Amino acid sequence: PEPLGGLELVGWSIAPLPLRAERAGRVRAAWKVGRDGAPDYRIAFRLVDGAGRIAADFDDPPANRLAPVATWLEADITVVSHDFTVGEAVQPGAYDVAVNAVDPTTGRAVEAGAGRVIGAVTVEGP
Repeated sequence: PEPLGGLELVGWSIAPLPLRAERAGRVRAAWKVGRDGAPDYRIAFRLVDGAGRIAADFDDPPANRLAPVATWLEADITVVSHDFTVGEAVQPGAYDVAVNAVDPTTGRAVEAGAGRVIGAVTVEGP
């Protein structure tokens, strides 16, 4: 896939499945940085409903600031975890999972809209 502002997502997983409203979860993502590096993006994972609306947004610096993007080396694959809680307002159903990189200084996302869809999950009630 096309890199997100100098970052290439080479693998990901989300657990536990199915996701449940009001419960914690974790996205593990494997990233490779391009030859020119990348700024210290925040990484945003989003649940997107069938109408294209963002139902949940998990937006944070990789590994809670312990592994800033600017420190990643070109030849390495960096695996980081993103912890989140599915909000109580998220309705049960099927959702696309989208990812985006966000410039923390400007708040501007690399991809338009919710970001790049990378998979799908099911959310169940609490």
